[in-house]
Amino acid sequence: ALLHAAGTKTEFRGRGVQHALAAERIKIARDAGCDLICSQADPKNFASLRNLQRLGFKVALSRVCMEAPGVSG
Repeated sequence: ALLHAAGTKTEFRGRGVQHALAAERIKIARDAGCDLICSQADPKNFASLRNLQRLGFKVALSRVCMEAPGVSG
């Protein structure tokens, strides 16, 4: 299972919303028989990284995103 594309609106941050939603998604995946659950977070998003670590995730790999000159995203 891949936990992907989750976010918390600014006014709801710091209330455990992301953690609770991820925990429920993990439960659903395990109940469905998934034995591998992955997620990703921007390396600068310390709150998301901390939440994932609290849920038992460990860093498996890191990647570098590169941008071509003159391109903004």
